Amino acid sequence: MLSERAYAQRGEVRERGGESNRSWIQETGLQPVFPVGYQCPKITSAFAATTDGGGNRRDPAIHGGKHGGVDIGFEVGHPLIAVAGGQVVAKGPESGDGAQMEGIFLWLRHSPEDTGLPFWTFSKYQHLKERPALDIGDRVSPGQVVALGGDTGTYSRKFGGTLPHLHMSTFISEHEEYEVMGRGRNLVKARESLHVDMMILFIQGISMDKARSNLPQDGIDKRLPVAASTRDGQLSDPAARLAWPVACKKAEQ
Repeated sequence: MLSERAYAQRGEVRERGGESNRSWIQETGLQPVFPVGYQCPKITSAFAATTDGGGNRRDPAIHGGKHGGVDIGFEVGHPLIAVAGGQVVAKGPESGDGAQMEGIFLWLRHSPEDTGLPFWTFSKYQHLKERPALDIGDRVSPGQVVALGGDTGTYSRKFGGTLPHLHMSTFISEHEEYEVMGRGRNLVKARESLHVDMMILFIQGISMDKARSNLPQDGIDKRLPVAASTRDGQLSDPAARLAWPVACKKAEQ
């Protein structure tokens, strides 16, 4: 079994003194429904998938071979969007082009007031083209471009057959305090955080208890409407607090 330090070096998160987050990585089957008139990059490898976007089996040493995030495919340089209003809490690496597994990354922290959800949310954007211009502590708005998608990390150094993509990791916690840790300070750890499918953020009325119980499959509509943002920051629903984390475009009329 990998040590806590080894997990940190590989970009993984485990609960200290408790159950591994691996137990929370379970398939949800949740899928986005984009607004009429918008074309949005789609999920190429879902949360808990056992293969990557290129059809390769995932490393069983990481989360038991299950995908710990959501991959969304595009071409290098595609604008990435703030999934909600929030604050920049980490980015890196400080030098180089992202030789570690996740490549160049950005962490955002979203308050309940930002999202309308009853918990704090921590979003990690991975495989970025370049280090974002945003500074630690900067505020972002839903729909704002926060980075450019790239191929740093796994695409160029580990899984050569995988297309460029955003890997979005999502953690939720009832606590706002966090610690930046790991080699390269690539981990943001909140107390008693849960590693979840990003798609649960779009479930109306989602509670911490529902998230904590691994989202019982019964009674949940798996097709979830999501707001879209164009690369110029225009939301399909100006009142939306949450948006698809990759820029969309309006369909040709």
